[in-house]
Amino acid sequence: MKIKSLFLALAVVALVGCEISVNLNARSGSNSNDYVGEPLSDRVVDYSNALDTANLFLDSIISKKYSNAYEFLDENYFNGISKEDLQNLLTKDDQVLGDIKEYLKDQWAFKNATYDRKKYLQLTKIVKYEVYTMNYIFTFPYASDYKKLAGFTFKEKTELL
Repeated sequence: MKIKSLFLALAVVALVGCEISVNLNARSGSNSNDYVGEPLSDRVVDYSNALDTANLFLDSIISKKYSNAYEFLDENYFNGISKEDLQNLLTKDDQVLGDIKEYLKDQWAFKNATYDRKKYLQLTKIVKYEVYTMNYIFTFPYASDYKKLAGFTFKEKTELL
């Protein structure tokens, strides 16, 4: 019995001493409505800079100040992309989507992601255009200051986050 207790104690100490990876999947809203603004929960409050960065990025698009949006790109991940390339990417679907009509600054959905054995934090924001509703997915290097983007994409919203 003492050996089992000792083994259990060592296992707990080993886990506590390591960085434990917890799968994160948290969002604002309810089970039936994800387009709800609310304060960050205790579980994700450490990611407030990510929410601020995403909101500033979207505000730059709305005001058509694409060079401001460019400043949020981490050059380690966007090496070689020009301001013009970013503007072309952000405006390529304007004729189909129309202008951005609204988004909620305090709407959020966070989750962890792993690519090439590197950990990232992803934040999804719901953005309503004249014609479609889109999910903007912002990717940040994990355990960073969450002020620079490692990536982003947008796609039509077809289901709850």
